[in-house]
Amino acid sequence: MLKIEEIFTSPKNGNYFFGYYDKSQISKDKKFYACLKVKNIFRYPKKNETAKIGVFDKRSKFIKLDETKCFNFQQGAMINWIYIKNQPSLIYNVIDDKQFKSRIVNLKGKKINIEYPLYSLSPNNKYFLTVNFYHLTKYRRGYSYGLSNVKKGNKFFKENEVGIWKYDFNKKRLKKLISSDDFQINNNQFWIEHINISPNNFDFVFLLRYKKKDGGINTDFYLSDINKTKLIKINNSGRTSHFNWFDKEKLVVYGGIQNKFNTFRKTSFVQNFPFIKTFLKIYRFFINHNTKMSKKITGDCYYLFNTKKLNFKKITNNEINLEDGHPCVETKKKRYMITDIYSDLPKKKPSLLLFDLKKNKIIQKIYFNSIQKLDNSPLRCDLHPRILKNSTLFSIDLFIGRNRAFKVFRINKK
Repeated sequence: MLKIEEIFTSPKNGNYFFGYYDKSQISKDKKFYACLKVKNIFRYPKKNETAKIGVFDKRSKFIKLDETKCFNFQQGAMINWIYIKNQPSLIYNVIDDKQFKSRIVNLKGKKINIEYPLYSLSPNNKYFLTVNFYHLTKYRRGYSYGLSNVKKGNKFFKENEVGIWKYDFNKKRLKKLISSDDFQINNNQFWIEHINISPNNFDFVFLLRYKKKDGGINTDFYLSDINKTKLIKINNSGRTSHFNWFDKEKLVVYGGIQNKFNTFRKTSFVQNFPFIKTFLKIYRFFINHNTKMSKKITGDCYYLFNTKKLNFKKITNNEINLEDGHPCVETKKKRYMITDIYSDLPKKKPSLLLFDLKKNKIIQKIYFNSIQKLDNSPLRCDLHPRILKNSTLFSIDLFIGRNRAFKVFRINKK
């Protein structure tokens, strides 16, 4: 039997957090924990307000390495561990010369600037993929950066240009892989986010999102690769939310696959229906989205998706499927999934779940506290569990009292 054991908690002398769940906070040698330190967590950062970038060592000492004006409370500053000649460094986003850029800093504080901001770093550290953060800010402020201290113009794309670009570290060159011309959308309010590169360093997945007339957001889930030999819409339900790589070919995904309900809701008849917003309010009043009835209608649950066979396999445990979460899978045995529930209905608290994929059951569930006035805002604190590859160590962000903090855990046998 397995059990989650806490091994580190950030100190109470400040607000410390990391960001998203698709990258590791922990260095490969397990000696350092990367993070941001910020002053105010109850509002968006003001113009020229900075966050400290640094690491904690095993003595629980915070070592400041740099500062950035380029951060948010969902994905942080896109901090990643990057290894140059096997030496650990951090790569993250900054604002320099009033432009969005990225920067590498080693543990001695030596810095290298890169002319372009990063979104997703390849596991082999040879390239990263990026998007137009100017455009993203218009629609997803909680997952982007403010524009008050940057130029409206940009060196490599137009202000409202949509696409995915690849930056090659060796060639020091940016190349556009995907553009808005690759999609058939009769809507100019769309954007790309949640890019995640496969452990094979070739394939990647991403979300294309746009606003619907009924007030909701449609989400299309795509698979592509760095040579653009394919661009496949792998889920047309409009309901994909979170996902992570299980191995080189498989992903664990939360969302709904295409069914009659999802197809009907996207039709022009429904979207142009004069009272559609009122009807949806009535529907949500009677059918809560965290119920078995809701899941039967939408099909929302966890799936394993195979990128070669292009098929979905449903995880059938009803308890874990009742709420969307941020999943990651330990890569040694590929058996245990860690995910979270931010607003757990019975207790109204965020919770962390350890799930046995083989036995199809929840092994352990841990509850944490939140700050209720932030719960339904981009300033909220999702736990965002993130695991270190080939290990049983993982970390989460959370609130402790009125502060942001993070914890590091180990999955142990009882």
